[in-house]
Amino acid sequence: VNLLSARKIKDTRFPFPYAQLVSIFLLTFAFVTPWVLATLIQSKVWCGFFTFVPVFALLSLNYTAGQLEMPFGHDANDLPLDKFQSEMNNSLLMLMHDYSDHVASAASTCLRDFDAVREDLETVEVNRSISCSVERARASIFVNV
Repeated sequence: VNLLSARKIKDTRFPFPYAQLVSIFLLTFAFVTPWVLATLIQSKVWCGFFTFVPVFALLSLNYTAGQLEMPFGHDANDLPLDKFQSEMNNSLLMLMHDYSDHVASAASTCLRDFDAVREDLETVEVNRSISCSVERARASIFVNV
């Protein structure tokens, strides 16, 4: 199932026209923003700062989206496929081990009768309710102090 999901991610390409429109809008934004802010802000330093921050933020988001678009490969931001493959191989090797198909057995002292198990559970629940009421009584003593 996970292999098919990974194959879907690999084979499904991001729509090229959408990527081109995002690039065009980013370039337009980068060129228009200084002109608009120059008419609104008198200081050149503040105009440069208020131009740099949103343009840098949007270009950074676009770069990050480009990195996330293709998660398979050998870049620093890619998924560790070698590690995934070795974990899968280890899981398959464990299935091939001689003792991998042994079913756990119950101890000889375990309760196998339904009524005995039910009585044992009822005893545990009674003991638990008694301990809870004692804790509540203790808590009420400390609250009143």
